[in-house]
Amino acid sequence: MPPFVAVEETEKGDVLGGFIPQIMEMVARWMNLELTFIREPYDTYGDRKNNTWNGMVGMLHRNEVDLILNPILPSDELLEFLYYTNPITIEAYTILAGKKSEEVGLFLYFSVLDKRVWIGIVIALFVISVTSAALFRRARLPYSFHWLSTIWHYFWNLLTYMLKQVPKENFILKKREQALSIFLPVLNMLWVFCIALLVMNIFQSLLVSKLTLMKSSPVVDTIEDLAKSRRVICIAPREIHIEQILKDSDLAIDRLAWTKIDHETTQEKAFQSISRVETGELCIIHGHLIIKDRLSTYFKKKGTCNLHLSPNHFYPFSLLMAIHKRLPPAFAEIFNRGVTRLVDSDITGKWFEAALEVSSLCTSYSDNTLKPLGLEHILGVLVLWAAGLAISSVVLLFEIRLSKRRKAKATGDGGKK
Repeated sequence: MPPFVAVEETEKGDVLGGFIPQIMEMVARWMNLELTFIREPYDTYGDRKNNTWNGMVGMLHRNEVDLILNPILPSDELLEFLYYTNPITIEAYTILAGKKSEEVGLFLYFSVLDKRVWIGIVIALFVISVTSAALFRRARLPYSFHWLSTIWHYFWNLLTYMLKQVPKENFILKKREQALSIFLPVLNMLWVFCIALLVMNIFQSLLVSKLTLMKSSPVVDTIEDLAKSRRVICIAPREIHIEQILKDSDLAIDRLAWTKIDHETTQEKAFQSISRVETGELCIIHGHLIIKDRLSTYFKKKGTCNLHLSPNHFYPFSLLMAIHKRLPPAFAEIFNRGVTRLVDSDITGKWFEAALEVSSLCTSYSDNTLKPLGLEHILGVLVLWAAGLAISSVVLLFEIRLSKRRKAKATGDGGKK
């Protein structure tokens, strides 16, 4: 199984690739061995059924081969007829999943600026309004001045200037030509240039990128995410026997995750479903080295992909080769020394380096294309506009009824006189 053992079918026969055949050939030359490779017809590891073994393990059990090239998971029941070699590499399970984009949301456009900026704008608006009202009070007779009314007028005018960004009146609420206070135009222009022009221009320039460049997050990243998910089914190929980790776990969260795992699918069918993983329908649990090798193949075939490979590895384990016990222990000891020398020289790391670089192209993709704003992006604005229109209509109807009532009352009072 790639990347450990790869088989290329040619007209002249099968050609072996992968780093384990490379290790085997080097050790064979060092031990003066003659190698004959026999391929298992279905490329399966093997399971125990009806008190016998099938697949590659079955070939070893029936003395058809002396050694299995593909690394296998340690198991006590296999020790009856085989030795395990020293570890070739360390593998760990991880989750391959799709990505989901951040939901637009009704009021996502408010997140263009940090909440502290919005709070600062409101505070500045209130402070300038109160200060302007205090300055304006000096130009009015005390009996004709109303604090709340004047502050509200300044608050509203400054707010509308910020939104339309067209300062037309330096002396807000001024009814005469003479200046009421030299500080009023200073405050007004300070607001217009510092808030209305600077902040709101930044807001507009960031709006499109914020609303159209959506952040993405993995559909599933951990076993806990899988246990809590409702619509995602994770495939754990039956060859990896993950039930020993999850089904028999002491943790309730692991046992719950097991109920959401398809553990009957074969390895080949699982990796044929990567396109469905990309859409978020499925996820795959397997060794991270194997997944990265398959992602590099998938990327070369498709040219582009957008997947998430969880960095949260779990249940690390050693990958071992198997030697039949009919070979003498001295042979296994010498063979292990040769394997260990090659592993210590980082032959596995050098072999995986190219595959890991290509696989990262599948997991680091991000769409940086600016898109035109759609209706879904400004839906919150429309909601606010509709709410304001509805409130204004209610206030207008209330004022009409109140005006009619006042006129009727005035007419009644005039008739009595």
